[in-house]
Amino acid sequence: MEEDIVEDANHVLGGINNYLNQLSRYHEDQRNDQFYTRLSLAEAHLDRIKDIIASDKYEETQDKINGLKVRRDVQEHEEQANPLRKTRSSRPGNRRYEIDGDHLEQLLSMGCSIVTIAKDGLLGAQIHPNTIHRFIKANGIKSVRARYSDLSDDELKEVIKGLNKTYPNSGIRQIQSMLKVLNPPLRIQRDRVAKILAEVDPIGATMRWTQVIPRRVYKVPTPNSLWHIDTHHKLIRWNFVTNGCVDGFSRLIVILQVHTDNRASSMLCDFVGALNKHGIPSRVRADKGGEFVHINKLMDELNGEARSSFMKGKSVHNVRIERLWRDIYSKVIGKYHDTFTMMEENDILDIDNDIHLSCLHYTYGRRIQRDLDFWKNAYNNHPLRTEKNRTPCQLWFNASMRCSEQNNTAMENLFRRNPEDYEDIISRYRNAENIPEPETISMVLPRIQLPLSIEKKQQLDRTIDVLRQSDSNGLDIYGDVMRFVFANIIA
Repeated sequence: MEEDIVEDANHVLGGINNYLNQLSRYHEDQRNDQFYTRLSLAEAHLDRIKDIIASDKYEETQDKINGLKVRRDVQEHEEQANPLRKTRSSRPGNRRYEIDGDHLEQLLSMGCSIVTIAKDGLLGAQIHPNTIHRFIKANGIKSVRARYSDLSDDELKEVIKGLNKTYPNSGIRQIQSMLKVLNPPLRIQRDRVAKILAEVDPIGATMRWTQVIPRRVYKVPTPNSLWHIDTHHKLIRWNFVTNGCVDGFSRLIVILQVHTDNRASSMLCDFVGALNKHGIPSRVRADKGGEFVHINKLMDELNGEARSSFMKGKSVHNVRIERLWRDIYSKVIGKYHDTFTMMEENDILDIDNDIHLSCLHYTYGRRIQRDLDFWKNAYNNHPLRTEKNRTPCQLWFNASMRCSEQNNTAMENLFRRNPEDYEDIISRYRNAENIPEPETISMVLPRIQLPLSIEKKQQLDRTIDVLRQSDSNGLDIYGDVMRFVFANIIA
């Protein structure tokens, strides 16, 4: 009889553990009162059999219950970190929320929808969308619908045709985001962009559809938890190297810079600039390239050694940045690769001639960077289908606010760490040119200067605008630069 009682008690214990596992899996969907009621029931049933089951099993299950309580308390604390205050009024009914109009305007300008702002509690608490709609109407704030541009189809077609020519292979969402970052910005409905893009580039639309492939789920806890950094070498034949870095959580591009060398000092300079703008990440992942040596030392000094602040490994594990390189090549860098190849085939460019290379760098360095800057801005503001159409900027900003009270290195660095604690460290790395280059870079690209005097270089800057409109992707500008240099070359 006693064995039967113990067996039944263990069976009940198994049911309690299954119940707790379900609560753990779905606790975010439970209302607070509902969650605590169910957790209390599980604890009451466990208390009834504690004298029958083994003490270690009882303690293990009780620890699981206590852990769920702590998780829920932490979540409540995060949700209440910036609660919306309610105004006092003599009117009957619930008191009104005190909404920050400037904060709401900022969220709307970032492209956040009313439903997202309301349900995600981006104003400090979860409220009904109608509350925000009423506030917008009462305070004369421009509604989401009123923010769309009234461009005609013919005018829009010309704009999209130009973007498609400059950034080929770009899809609907990316073209839509490029329109937003134009000057002046154009906010256009997705359906209109899709229709016109299909007319402008029907073959490209079909090709993009056939290239869609399923991908594994990638997860890190918060913004700045892990940055992926790498260098892109598709143009290295012509001494162009692109440095890139992306935040793993939000896919926000924090570095996208072209250089005419592959020095560790150039990579470090870009990285320090990203730290100043986006904060110090908890960890950085890179391959085993020698150009990351200085960043490795800097991260160890900032966050401490023996905690994998800088992780080196194979490129296949650096998934975020490797995926980004594919887009950058097909939509920005690829056209320059084709142009430079054509220039060599037609004897317009000789890569063994330093004068030719210096003219190439002078002509195309700023043109490539201009295209990268525009594409980066558009990418950071384009909606991600797998993230409920939130943009990388929205994901980074909103999640940073939501997770600001979490006790981890990324959020500690972003919100609570005193800049005086690390300013001395960063300042030692800020003058990257004074730091010796490591010997681990297999082939260091030389820095090639124009063979001109200072006065003639200034005259060249005034005479030729390398960023001017060109129907030949800069070939005419390259020719002008070559003629000027050969006419004024230092003997």
